Amino acid sequence: MIDIPLTLRLSARPLRPAEAWLVAGGDPAAWVAQLTKGFADAEMDLFILPASRTDRAPSGLLAVAPANFRCVAPQAAVPFGKIGNLYLPVDAQLWPALTDQELASLLHFDINVLHPAIGLIGFARSDAFRLPQLLAPPPRRSVNWTLARPGIAPPAKLVAVLPLELPTSQDILDEGRETQTDHTVRLHGLAHPTNEFHREFSPFQRRVTTITVDTLIGMPEELVVS
Repeated sequence: MIDIPLTLRLSARPLRPAEAWLVAGGDPAAWVAQLTKGFADAEMDLFILPASRTDRAPSGLLAVAPANFRCVAPQAAVPFGKIGNLYLPVDAQLWPALTDQELASLLHFDINVLHPAIGLIGFARSDAFRLPQLLAPPPRRSVNWTLARPGIAPPAKLVAVLPLELPTSQDILDEGRETQTDHTVRLHGLAHPTNEFHREFSPFQRRVTTITVDTLIGMPEELVVS
């Protein structure tokens, strides 16, 4: 035996009168706004549709009208008709076609809804509620609110950034001596020419050259190069 899933096919015209209306969305405020537009004086049985078979979050509200109820439904509400105890859109037809006995063998709840996107959903009559219940506050619960646990403590305030080891006064003096000695050695090499320098030039030339070298030591680097 081949199992064929029961689906809906859209018809070009309504196939049955409207006996229920679906308000899509999960916002109770939107449900109340739509119900009070056209069904304020009716004792409607309300059923909340889940988002899917595995997700119980509300996705819509089906408002089932009492027998022989006539109203001007709001445009946002989708009209549903009924075949036996199965509710489906008024312009939808079952596929494959079933006899009343075959359809009854597939429906195991008091109220059955075949939604085009969600599929078949079943309710007991005791699942129905009325509009005033949407407006009533939830019952009070006795809950102890003094059981909070301390969270993660915030980090301490940053005061300063310091090295792992602070230099001593002696370290500072020794570093200063090393720097001064390095400068003296470099200047000494320029200020005191070698013996070859003395032999190749006359005393007058040596004096002029020494003055020129001493002058270049204090000039900026770009001027010396040019």
